[in-house]
Amino acid sequence: MNRDNDAAATSGTSAAAKRATEKSVGGAIKLADLAGALFRHKDDKKGQQDATRYHFEAALGIRFTFPDTSNTRYQSYCEAAGELLVHLQLYRDFLELVRDKKTTGLFNHMERNVYKGLHDIPTLTELCVLALYGQSVCHPYMREVRGPQDGLTNHLELGPLHERLKAYMARVIADPDILLAPEATYATASLDGKPWERPAVLVSVLELASTLPHLRTALVEFFSGALETWERFTAEFVPGGIIATLSAEHRKLAWMPTTNDENEGALGSMRNALRAAPSMCYDEPRSVAMSDVLGIGPRGLQEFESSRGSEE
Repeated sequence: MNRDNDAAATSGTSAAAKRATEKSVGGAIKLADLAGALFRHKDDKKGQQDATRYHFEAALGIRFTFPDTSNTRYQSYCEAAGELLVHLQLYRDFLELVRDKKTTGLFNHMERNVYKGLHDIPTLTELCVLALYGQSVCHPYMREVRGPQDGLTNHLELGPLHERLKAYMARVIADPDILLAPEATYATASLDGKPWERPAVLVSVLELASTLPHLRTALVEFFSGALETWERFTAEFVPGGIIATLSAEHRKLAWMPTTNDENEGALGSMRNALRAAPSMCYDEPRSVAMSDVLGIGPRGLQEFESSRGSEE
């Protein structure tokens, strides 16, 4: 619960307590979100990001940055789950250090919630499931989507990959030991059969597995829900569907990128900069140089400026 709901639940009427409980969110996703706000806040004046980096540098010899869960980024919660598991005791120790250095000797509300989450068996179970999904599905999937020719792979050619992905998830649902057995290896437990993105995540999950009685059940439930969603997301690729029945020539003519990386490039950076500082101006030489970087030509830049003016 956040601070207000916690107060309502403990000192309010039964109706207020019930509403506060119903409106509150828990679990691994919530913990990863709170951990991101605490260990890597998007506002560098808030949070404990600098102290976290120094703490990890002293403990591990490296200056570490927590996964960016404050922005909507693919896989960020799976990455955060894996990170919290790999360095679970370090994060517990760090929070205790933060608490003990205060004159009050107390956690604030967010710190207390994160600390409780890092000791909560059901939440740790969910963290393990998220971390396993990230290592076995998310990273291998994106490696294949990008492929050896990053940016040149045709989105319309991904049908076989999606069928293989769904078949893999069905195997995990039928036999979760594919991922949970101590002898499991990336050759059989990963979607693409290639080395784990972060092997330490699998080691950490296996070390915790004996203390998490519902890990197998949670893993099967998560993969079942994920498979249902993948079926919905990839309906256009099903055998016999429109994409599957297109000829190779037609797929080539209708080529589509596999990711939206083009929207995250120089043009996206320029749009963000202009949105943050709408009165920013630049001279003509810089305008020409920017148009060259964006690959849209001076005329295209003028059209961009015109559209910007119309938006304002």
